[in-house]
Amino acid sequence: MRTVKPISVTPGPLDREEPILDDVMREKVQASMTDDRPDVPAGDVFKRLRAHHGRRMKADKSDA
Repeated sequence: MRTVKPISVTPGPLDREEPILDDVMREKVQASMTDDRPDVPAGDVFKRLRAHHGRRMKADKSDA
């Protein structure tokens, strides 16, 4: 019969940063909820994201 050793787990960098990231995200959500600017339609957001992604892909190809 084999003996199984327990795995020792030490906190990694993400474990230490997670509470900080949670706080940052909470602040961003709260700021967004209290923002008086009008909402941006999802179609416009995705159009801008596609354009941004296209520019990044084009830039990456020219760097290669």
